[in-house]
Amino acid sequence: MSDHLDGPNFTFPEGDPRLDVADLYLFEQPGDPARAVVVFDVNPFAAGPDFHPDAVYRIGVDTDGDAADDVAFFVTFAPEGDGQVATVRRARGNDARSDEPAGDVVVDKAPVSFGTEARVTQSDGYRFFAGRRSEPFFFDIEGATNNYQFTGTDTFLEADIFSIIIELPKEALGASGPIGVWTRTSVRRGGTLVPVDRAAQPGLTNGFITDGDLKAQFITDDPTNDRARYTPSFVSQLVDVVGLAKEEADGLVAMLLPDLLRYDPSQPSGFPNGRRLPDRTFDTALPIITKGAVTTDGVKEHTDYSDEFPYLGTPHMTPPPPLG
Repeated sequence: MSDHLDGPNFTFPEGDPRLDVADLYLFEQPGDPARAVVVFDVNPFAAGPDFHPDAVYRIGVDTDGDAADDVAFFVTFAPEGDGQVATVRRARGNDARSDEPAGDVVVDKAPVSFGTEARVTQSDGYRFFAGRRSEPFFFDIEGATNNYQFTGTDTFLEADIFSIIIELPKEALGASGPIGVWTRTSVRRGGTLVPVDRAAQPGLTNGFITDGDLKAQFITDDPTNDRARYTPSFVSQLVDVVGLAKEEADGLVAMLLPDLLRYDPSQPSGFPNGRRLPDRTFDTALPIITKGAVTTDGVKEHTDYSDEFPYLGTPHMTPPPPLG
């Protein structure tokens, strides 16, 4: 289910849907090869009422291949009237590795959209949206949890999500060549920011970690620790559960970790170079994890994507299903 409900036993991390990172998308802006779009989705099924006011929603960018952030965007939310406003900061260098919001304000007090109207803010080359939209992700979860006996039923067809969407010059990502991008949610407790969840490549957490304690550790860790701490468990999953040869599993995990969404802005967008909304990401993984027995879940991409900002469709405004 991508990274939706990636807490232990497929629950919201720490029980709060607002802090649950669902998906990361990164692609070239349609019609403008000098610009890119980052979509940071949280709050699966729009189960929470808003963005957490004590949280930091963070996008990290590694530009030199060491898995440490060289550029970071910090998004925070505050109440205003009956709604919320968002502030975006962009940090570079050492400031980009700060847990606390740092850097220059690039979007200030942007109104958040909780209804069907998309409230868009433009500021110094940035275009920004935060709020409820139609869920872009498509997958048959029931089939995946039933030994890959897919029916083609899209679990997310009528679902909504909360999105943070930033359209920006590619140069603001910090490099003209390959980069690695990831997302993090943290929440302030007792004056200290505590990491809660993270995601980059689609489905990595739920697809490769079955132990609840290990998953809880992984989603609060940092990509710089991924290879040293998690390679053995990822390899074991592929060898013992999937049935791959050890050498094949080693090679695959070396490509998967650290968990960063790779993107070369000089090349066409499309997974695994970034990720577009309609990319069939799980059709690339299914033949591997089923050893060729299953090649697709049979679910079609959604029809409400747009080539215009904010790219995700109008929210359905349907209530969330019963969730753990």
